[in-house]
Amino acid sequence: MKLLKIIANKGFYSKNAIAKEMGVAEGFLEEMVEQLFRMGYIEKVREQGCVGGCKGCAKASCCSSSNANVVFIRITEKGKVRL
Repeated sequence: MKLLKIIANKGFYSKNAIAKEMGVAEGFLEEMVEQLFRMGYIEKVREQGCVGGCKGCAKASCCSSSNANVVFIRITEKGKVRL
């Protein structure tokens, strides 16, 4: 449940940033994310590329990309109850 706690504490988060924080490969993290998604603890939110890049963006600290479609993950109400 470490992954769920990280997502809960950060709000929106990119998988790339979580993998770096946890020190795991993105492929391994993807498996964990898919499991939490299937259980309904997290949801995926696709963001369109930022017009002005990451500078000044509220999600800049958790986004690893500029001007690209990024999939963020966030905790659901069911996930909050699980914590």
